Amino acid sequence: MGFITNHRWTWLAFAVLALSTIFGAATFNYVWGNVRANAVAEFSARAASELRAIDVLLDRGVTALESTRSFLELAGPVSRADFAAFAGPQLGAHAEMQALSWVPRVSAAERPAYEQSAQDDGFPGFTFTERGEGLFVVRAGERDTYYPLFFLEPFDRAQVRFGFDLGSDAPLLADFNIARDSGEFVVTERIDLPVEAVAGFGVLGILADYGPGPAPSSVEERRDRLRGFVTSGFTVVELLGRSGLPEDSGLYVAVIDRSAPEGEQVLYKERLIAEFTATASDFLITLDYQIGGRDWRLFIMPSGDVPSMWSAWQPRTAGVGVFLLVLLAGGLVVTLLRRHDQISEAVDQRTVELAHAQDELRLTLQQNQAILDGAGAGIIAIDAQQRITLINPAGLALLGVADTRSLVGLTLDEIGIKHAPTDDPEDAPNDWAVVRAFTQGQTVEVPQSYAIRSDGKSVPLESIGSPLLDEAGRVVGAVSVFRDISEWIRMNRAKDEFLAMTGHELRTPLTAIHASLGLVASGILGEVPESMQGSLETAARNSDRLVKLVNDIISLETMSLGVTRFSFAPTQALEVIQQVVDLNAMLIQENKASVVVRGEGFVANLDASRVTQALTNLLQNALKFSPPRSIVTLAAYESDGRGLFEITDEGHGIPHEKLNDIFGKFEQLDSSDSRLYGGVGLGLAITRAITERHGGQVWVDDTGETGTTFKLAVPLAIAASISSPASPLNVEDALR
Repeated sequence: MGFITNHRWTWLAFAVLALSTIFGAATFNYVWGNVRANAVAEFSARAASELRAIDVLLDRGVTALESTRSFLELAGPVSRADFAAFAGPQLGAHAEMQALSWVPRVSAAERPAYEQSAQDDGFPGFTFTERGEGLFVVRAGERDTYYPLFFLEPFDRAQVRFGFDLGSDAPLLADFNIARDSGEFVVTERIDLPVEAVAGFGVLGILADYGPGPAPSSVEERRDRLRGFVTSGFTVVELLGRSGLPEDSGLYVAVIDRSAPEGEQVLYKERLIAEFTATASDFLITLDYQIGGRDWRLFIMPSGDVPSMWSAWQPRTAGVGVFLLVLLAGGLVVTLLRRHDQISEAVDQRTVELAHAQDELRLTLQQNQAILDGAGAGIIAIDAQQRITLINPAGLALLGVADTRSLVGLTLDEIGIKHAPTDDPEDAPNDWAVVRAFTQGQTVEVPQSYAIRSDGKSVPLESIGSPLLDEAGRVVGAVSVFRDISEWIRMNRAKDEFLAMTGHELRTPLTAIHASLGLVASGILGEVPESMQGSLETAARNSDRLVKLVNDIISLETMSLGVTRFSFAPTQALEVIQQVVDLNAMLIQENKASVVVRGEGFVANLDASRVTQALTNLLQNALKFSPPRSIVTLAAYESDGRGLFEITDEGHGIPHEKLNDIFGKFEQLDSSDSRLYGGVGLGLAITRAITERHGGQVWVDDTGETGTTFKLAVPLAIAASISSPASPLNVEDALR
């Protein structure tokens, strides 16, 4: 009985398999027929649209030449400017036309007059030319008739061929004669057009110009009345409308000139011609054109793979799908029973895994809580409603709050602890890094800000906030780490005070040493042996550098400590620039540089001496890093409601990665700068400190590898008490 049952199931399995095969094969054949028919129809529709577009473009090119000939016939004597005015719109409207020209027929007797006419039009030395040996162009030799390129647009693209006698080229002269005798549009063999980024080749279109009057009816009359030719270089890719198409436009196109010699027939191809001829006939369109006396053949085929019975996925998918559907129906019951056992086993295994996961989660939570509790910096987190969800003990201590339960669930505005960029945040809005990270959706770093604790104490903080994102990239919260930087501020201020004090202590003895060395080196105190002269001059120069360094350190540190007094008054910016130029006249002459002052100036409340110092630092920096006999430009003008000083040099430029560092203390581009040019990198730091005391900003534009432009912006005076000079210094001061 078991044998019979097994045998029956075996036959049933074979029957199901056979039925699945029959239905699968029938479905495969039906779907394949539809797929191929649809592919052929789609290709034919695309190709028909492409052919219509090509016909329109070919007709447009011929029409453009005919309209140019009509213009020359009806306008009477046409000047070079008239031709340019007419040709410009024509070229702009016809991308397939690379140039438009008029080639007159000039006899040997008329040649001098034509050459003189071009010279009078502003082309001295103009003469008819022809190709000499190699690729050189020489003066055209003596012959009965010339066909020079006399009017051509665009001139700047083809000016090297201006005056070239096209009749000196035998094949081209033959095409001219055909156009002359037939009176029809003539196209030459393929030529290389001087156009960048154009695939394929170009052709020259020729149309005979017989002058005003009715069209001549005989060859003799055409030869007698010929005045010249209208010509245009056409790019085949533009004539076919294939320029600027996406990488896969759905079609591949090629054109050959069957009138041309073997090996020179291809005018344009997007694939090898052999690929076109090897394509199945249903997916290849071949069309012959008679254009301008040439026999062109156009090929069009699909750009993708031509579908075949075994490459198309639809019939295979449909056939296999039907085949599998029958098999799946028979195996569904067994699969369901086996699946029941698998689910039971999986439930038991999942229960064990969940128990392990709960243990691991509990351990992770304990570890995270230990990290939060032991962190030395404050940590705070908010949710999508900007309500506090977490704050660690260090954060509570920094904010002066005893219990986290009094903060969780509240917004930062509701807890009443102000946080702002200054140490007096009473009227300033809350500026928490965690809120800024949430609203901006990116990591925010706040180097220094202040919080007013619950006990009223102001605490300086350094903080960084980062947004929390869900799987879709939406901001659902933020977290911030902040720490007390009171000790760092105290140490930094102590350092500044030490530098200022040390500078004051060094300035007096260094000044005396420098003066004494100068007196000894000058010989005032007695004759100095020649062997000591070089050493004394070196010592004097080094002491001068030390005095300047100490003065710069004192100036910078006193400004950093806020003890330097500034005297502000309405000041004309151009007067400050002129004073800077006058003070540095000797240095300008030593560097053999030229200084140019420009701009209309502006009036601002300035400490003129301090701004002069800042601009002097920038000018000396420009002179130091510029080559001899270069130009340094100083400008003063209004921009975006601010007064702007600008200094531009022709030096070696500043690397992009250094732009944010050069205004720091003791900054140089690299160590070689200090050895080559001198200095320790305090000038730009002093300039920034002076600018910030004026409520302004100084920066350098990223100009690349050569040249540097520094800009210093200050607020304009609200009510200027001085007037602008009668004639602004918008001149070039050549201080050489």
